[in-house]
Amino acid sequence: MNLETLKEQIYYQIQLVNKDLYTKFEFCVGSSPSRTEILKFLYENGKIAQMSLQKKLNIDKAAITRHLKQLEASNYIERTKEDKDQRVTWVELTSSTKEEIDYLFKQRERFLSEILADFSYEQLKVFYEMLNTMQDNILKTTK
Repeated sequence: MNLETLKEQIYYQIQLVNKDLYTKFEFCVGSSPSRTEILKFLYENGKIAQMSLQKKLNIDKAAITRHLKQLEASNYIERTKEDKDQRVTWVELTSSTKEEIDYLFKQRERFLSEILADFSYEQLKVFYEMLNTMQDNILKTTK
């Protein structure tokens, strides 16, 4: 296999892994990776303005709104408008979600343990560094 073919195979494999990872994560954990990260952030940091949450998690405006609507419909979070400025929406966990979120995090932890079970610590470190390098290269890519 030549270098160009290998690069194409790696790209294709990354696409497959990404698709399968997302699908399996949602099936095993019961929530999408993005919604789980939103809940994790709120759990660790508390009440925050929706726009700030969107920026901190680097999720586009339409997606954050969609995720928050789903979390609100599931009674995980509540959103309230700022009294002095109706353009500001505050987001926080509902008081009844702590046990459910603890369960969600345990499922997430179990999922990660299962998908990374056959890797040594050293392999995981190298893999992490490789992914960071790839992400840096993606961000440097121009038209």
